Amino acid sequence: MQPLQFLPWACRATLFLIFCLHLGPNNAQQDTRNPVIMDMEIQRELENQDEITLKGSLKTELKECMVAKVFLVSSYPMSGPFYYTYTTCLCEDSPKTFYWEFPVVRQVDIALVAKIISEENICTDAISVIPNKGNFTYIRRKLSPQ
Repeated sequence: MQPLQFLPWACRATLFLIFCLHLGPNNAQQDTRNPVIMDMEIQRELENQDEITLKGSLKTELKECMVAKVFLVSSYPMSGPFYYTYTTCLCEDSPKTFYWEFPVVRQVDIALVAKIISEENICTDAISVIPNKGNFTYIRRKLSPQ
């Protein structure tokens, strides 16, 4: 008879833990800040419709600063300033904007790429970090001449 009296108490305790305490992953401890947030805008020149101005914006939600390398890649070889690479210190309170101007003579896929790297003497006022996830991101677009 003694073992049967323990059973209702154990069932109630188990139900209490499952339904009231909601045992499982705790969402309050999950970090939802984005290491790198990018945006890309493309504008055509009024006089020369084949000339493109690409504006890339970069920001972070992390409290720590990071060294970011920002560049363009394409599916077709381009020339001139298309291959300019920017390296900057990206902090939460200072978003960055980059510009590229280049001609588009045929249909091409391009990607704006941001990569978090380890490089010294870029973030001079702060310690830079490399996040475990989200340290490489890109945006792809298809361009064609007008």
